[in-house]
Amino acid sequence: PVRHDRYGVPAAPRTPFVLEGATNRVLELPPATYRVGGQNLPVAGGGYFRLFPLGVMKAGIAQLSRTDPPLGMLYFHPWEFDPDQPRLPLKRVSRWRTYVGIGRSTARLGRLLQRYRGRFRRAVDVVAELEPVREKLPRFRLL
Repeated sequence: PVRHDRYGVPAAPRTPFVLEGATNRVLELPPATYRVGGQNLPVAGGGYFRLFPLGVMKAGIAQLSRTDPPLGMLYFHPWEFDPDQPRLPLKRVSRWRTYVGIGRSTARLGRLLQRYRGRFRRAVDVVAELEPVREKLPRFRLL
């Protein structure tokens, strides 16, 4: 539910919803965002985890913990924890987006896991928990 030059659906709900397409429906667990200044700031992981201060992600998690249902989806790419990986020949902006902050990712994830110990769950388990209330979740149509 963000505005970005390469992806995002700004009008999509910030909490779990049923995405309705032309022929199918799917339960969507949108990536965590922090609503500030009338905009959804992405804080779910990836580059945002590496670029923004950890406090921004914590603020987004705190804000989402007050929603119904109280959850936010986080994601991480395995390569974002390997500072010694071979570097791709990318242009300046792409290189910055891809590699900035990798050296501190493991320690940051450790702090995040410590702070929210026992509160993280696998997406497949969250979907199983939401399945009985699926019909009560918001709907969003995307064509």
